[in-house]
This record gives sequence, structure tokens and C-alpha cells, in this order.
Amino acid sequence: MYSKLYYHVVWKTKNKEPNIKNEFKKDLYLYIGQIIKTKGWHLIAIGGIENHVHILVQIEPQNTVSDLVCKIKSNSSRFIKLNFDPNFAWQEGYGVLTIDRHSVKRIKNYILNQEEHHKINI
Repeated sequence: MYSKLYYHVVWKTKNKEPNIKNEFKKDLYLYIGQIIKTKGWHLIAIGGIENHVHILVQIEPQNTVSDLVCKIKSNSSRFIKLNFDPNFAWQEGYGVLTIDRHSVKRIKNYILNQEEHHKINI
């Protein structure tokens, strides 16, 4: 069977607090990437700002997005608590959009440029 399923997933910190600090953001993204790789999924892009994370992933049809997000949020929360911030927590839930293969590049760029996207021009 051939399939390519792409998902753009977003989740926030608890109460949308700006708790994803620059000091550990890179480590967090690497850790999330390892979780995804270990599960056999394919990370295409990861980005975000202080209060939320975006990922673009390709997963096989036998896997579910809810399983993906549950694994990422539970493991990454534990990672942050043990290494950086003992009070860290993710907000419950997440947002997800299916992405067609023709939109992958555009969504990847959007995710990788989250900081620029969220800048306030004064």
C-alpha cells in the first residue's frame, strides 16, 4: 500500500504562558525530533515561539495523530521538567490540519519562520 499522509500539528503551553525559553528551545526541538524518529514517523519541520510549537510530519496510516501528540507532549514535558523548568506544562489538546503534498513546502516555510510571522511591526 502506498500513502503519504502529512499533518500540521500545533499545541500550546499551559495558559499560553511564554515558557519555551530560547535557552532550551533547540534542545526541545531536537528531543521532539528524536521522539518522532523513534516512532518511525518523519519530521519535515518544527518551529514555534515562546508559547506554542508547530510540527509538520508524515506518518503512516496505521498510526494516529492523537498517538503522535500524546507521545510528544508527555515525553517532552517530562524532558523540560527534568532539565530546565520543573513547573513546565503543555495545555490540553492540540490543533491539526491535513496537508496535501503540493502544500508541504509552503507549510514547511511557514513553520520554520514562526518567529518572523509573530513579530509585531511598530
